Amino acid sequence: MQPLRPYEELFDTHPLLRLLVPFAAGIFVGEVCYAHLATATWALFGAALVAAAAAIVCHRRYERTLYSLLYVTCLNLAFGCTGAGFLVTARNAATCTWPDAPTNAKGIVVAPPRYTARATMADVRIVGGPADGRTVRLTLMRADSLAPGDALLFRTRLATPRGNGNPGEFDYGAYLRHNRISGTGFCPTGHWQKATPATARSLLDALPLLQRLKIKALRLRESLSKQFAGHLQGRSLAVVTSITLGDRSRLDDATENLYAQTGISHLLALSGMNVGILYAFYRFLLLRHVSGRRLNGVLSLAGLAGLWAFAFVTGLPLSLVRATLMFTVAELLSLLYFDRFSVNYLAAAALLMLIGAPQALFDVGFQLSCLSVFAILVLTPLAPRPWWLMRNRVVHFLYEVTVLSVAAQLGTLPVVACVFHTVPVYGLAANLVAVPLSYPLLLCSLVFLAVPFLRMPLAFALDALLRAMHSALEWLATLPGCTVSCSPTPLTAALCYVLLFLLLHGLHARRRLPAVLALGVAGLIAGIELYASRPGRHAGELIFYNLRRAPAVHCLLSEERSYLWTPDTARARADIDYLRRNFWQAEGIRPPHLLTAQGGRTDSLAPGSLLRFGGRTVAVFRSRWPRALPGRAEAVDYLLVARGARGHLAPVLRTYRPRLVVLDGSLTPFYRRRFAVEARAAGLPCHDMAERGALVVRTAQPATPVPR
Repeated sequence: MQPLRPYEELFDTHPLLRLLVPFAAGIFVGEVCYAHLATATWALFGAALVAAAAAIVCHRRYERTLYSLLYVTCLNLAFGCTGAGFLVTARNAATCTWPDAPTNAKGIVVAPPRYTARATMADVRIVGGPADGRTVRLTLMRADSLAPGDALLFRTRLATPRGNGNPGEFDYGAYLRHNRISGTGFCPTGHWQKATPATARSLLDALPLLQRLKIKALRLRESLSKQFAGHLQGRSLAVVTSITLGDRSRLDDATENLYAQTGISHLLALSGMNVGILYAFYRFLLLRHVSGRRLNGVLSLAGLAGLWAFAFVTGLPLSLVRATLMFTVAELLSLLYFDRFSVNYLAAAALLMLIGAPQALFDVGFQLSCLSVFAILVLTPLAPRPWWLMRNRVVHFLYEVTVLSVAAQLGTLPVVACVFHTVPVYGLAANLVAVPLSYPLLLCSLVFLAVPFLRMPLAFALDALLRAMHSALEWLATLPGCTVSCSPTPLTAALCYVLLFLLLHGLHARRRLPAVLALGVAGLIAGIELYASRPGRHAGELIFYNLRRAPAVHCLLSEERSYLWTPDTARARADIDYLRRNFWQAEGIRPPHLLTAQGGRTDSLAPGSLLRFGGRTVAVFRSRWPRALPGRAEAVDYLLVARGARGHLAPVLRTYRPRLVVLDGSLTPFYRRRFAVEARAAGLPCHDMAERGALVVRTAQPATPVPR
């Protein structure tokens, strides 16, 4: 690994990085502005061609300052428009307008199903019909024996993936879109069945070649996982299949939380470390004994083929594809006497991945993988290496592991804090235990699969190593301050990387300007975080949560005092627990007091009952409304129509005159469509939470909510 030149020459010495940055920026702009660019694909590619032509013209007069600036601007614009065009094209290919009526379809299970206590989620690629080639995620009741390659016949109402849109909630709809899932549907018992073997074979033959090969690889992975299951069990089995085959289906929440708290979750995801270990073993056992250049080249190509076979068997996860691409580029260029590893090769691997799958940019695993490798390539050569440390091989190895761990954690810390809201304090110590053990774990696992008669002693060795590692991790997790909770804004995370770059640049160049700019950026970060965490920032907010099981209205007087109304606390408990972890704790909001309704009842608000808060009035419609209530229609701010509502909206509108009708996410699709049509026919604006997410209203004056 060669040290980088001065940081102002980073883009000059690594030209592919100059192309990757505007290309990724264009993908980001395309995602944000997709609604405006969905029909402008050819315009984006046309603008890219015009900008590229202008860059070529300006390059001929590059010696002049003006033309050099125009050249750089046009070049960045060309790659930015190209990235936006690729993103829009990919999203258009995966987008599908689903009918309101239930759809009869058939398809192939293309990924390992995920099992829950009540149902099974399966990704199914539809074969035939208007939605041919689209992949949908189905929730199936009583589906305990599905596997990749199974053919399904199903009937369900498909919908475009959408998240709930609650504050602080993970955007599940965007996650599915980025993974090219075009729709979601629910299939109760009797609305789906497995197809006959003859039908399954015909549907499989209709799939593209790459998809068929991937299904065969997943089946092979499942058979290999069963071989481990014959000799290991429990947590040991789950971890071995995860770090060896990428099969995370056996991991439980306790194991994932343990690895997350100690900062070694990367061990459970196949990445560059796995590729590096495998290729290091291959080089140690074979390549280092070969002296001929031609034979060395042939064996190197064979090793790369083995790495790609390993990546294919594990299901082609993005982090492993990035690492394998980088190793492939580096090894091919090393045969031509180029440097083996550099930022240029990382940029080449990332650029190739984004060209093939532009939405991979928004995958957190892809981001962390690229950032960790970039930090290792940039920071590791700057670490001091005293001669007295290099004399002992064991000490040298532990020192290099420490340097790599520190560099990787610095590179990923802002994203980890922003996405997961926690920072593992003892991550370095945990990596010093786990990373060295990963070498014998991976080697023993591969020998276990390759040599059947050694499986008994190897299984004992694997179980002993994992028990020792887990004991050390559990001890670290019990130490005080194992994790620190923090919730920086995305802007803060981006500015942290700017600050790190300025600090490194200042140390390397020994100039005052980077140090002054670093102080300014640090002050800006402090100001943004102080403003984002200012007291009273949520005072007076009225939040209509988009929950699937029951309606919920949250009235916040301040972060210290708030009230939550929900008619069915038991049904909404899981959603409330999720909000507590991801929104209330992250924002410093104390758990709210549960509101009681009329007469001490908490199960419902009877007709004529209102919820007043901060000068706003909410009426709730969640049962069959009487034809008419005595008195004149009362003006209210919001009419919340929730689960249990029956009949029509007209009787309710004779009782209340709302400014806005809010359709709760717990409504069935039938009543949601009916009430939306009736609200618009009455000339009332309508906020459908199933379509637009939760509703957050800022009231004028905080006051205690009172059911009346």
